[in-house]
Amino acid sequence: MPEPHFGFILSAFAITIAVVGGMVISLLLEHRRLKADLTQISAKLPASGEQDQGGRKLDGE
Repeated sequence: MPEPHFGFILSAFAITIAVVGGMVISLLLEHRRLKADLTQISAKLPASGEQDQGGRKLDGE
């Protein structure tokens, strides 16, 4: 005899897997977008070592 709540349990697991899977996909897409944005921003910055983190030139100007 099947469990009387089997359908409810199965649907709860299916919904949970769908929601968590959607969140993971969303996070992966967001990570990809942010990584591309950071690459684009870093390409616009001057070469490493020319400025400190505050944007000031290191030679004292």
